[in-house]
Amino acid sequence: MGTMSIFDFLHRRPVQTVPAAPVAVAPLIAPPDIPRYPPFLQGIPVVASAHLLTTQAELVDKLRYGIGCTPDFFQTQVRPVVDRFAAFVHLLPASEAHHHRGAGGLLHHSLEVAFWAGQASAGKVFAMDREPAVRRVHEPLWRLAAALAGLCHDIGKPISDLSVTNRDGTLTWSPMHETIAQWAARHGLESYYLHWRERRHNRHQSVGMFAVERVLGRDVFAMLFQAD
Repeated sequence: MGTMSIFDFLHRRPVQTVPAAPVAVAPLIAPPDIPRYPPFLQGIPVVASAHLLTTQAELVDKLRYGIGCTPDFFQTQVRPVVDRFAAFVHLLPASEAHHHRGAGGLLHHSLEVAFWAGQASAGKVFAMDREPAVRRVHEPLWRLAAALAGLCHDIGKPISDLSVTNRDGTLTWSPMHETIAQWAARHGLESYYLHWRERRHNRHQSVGMFAVERVLGRDVFAMLFQAD
């Protein structure tokens, strides 16, 4: 994950990526069993985004305590971001052969890091150059920013590290235009397949900025920057 700040993450320049040859992915996973561990041979099932988060309910609940926000703020400001993130990464793995490489690994890993980042921000003093009254107002937003930076630290991977296609590779998902579920529904697909790209190490850090505002939403994005 490195030591990159949220502002570094948001402003890195994109690079061009070149798809590599397809590789085998995962056996069809019955929705009640997700996420499951590899190997994947018959594709990843297309399931509703809402169901994805039912498999991560404990982590989502912990996230609110990690951020230290009220239930109302979490439901109105944070939960929609989590929902959009889940829709974006769907059941993609976090890596091809390393940590969280099972179906749903990227979602699970990202929620874990969001919780850890939010929790680590507790008790930290932010904006030392500001008056105490101003810091009291901004501290919850700095904690939120830390958690959301954790959530989004690997958000570029669906763009840079792999491509998603139908079984024969004739249809390819475009990450910046629609979710995997929307793409699959448009083409009548029940599962999808992964193709890992070559020379992808850390490339996701450069392209993640394209997905950040889409996942955070204009209101949350503006709220964080208005608070400096």
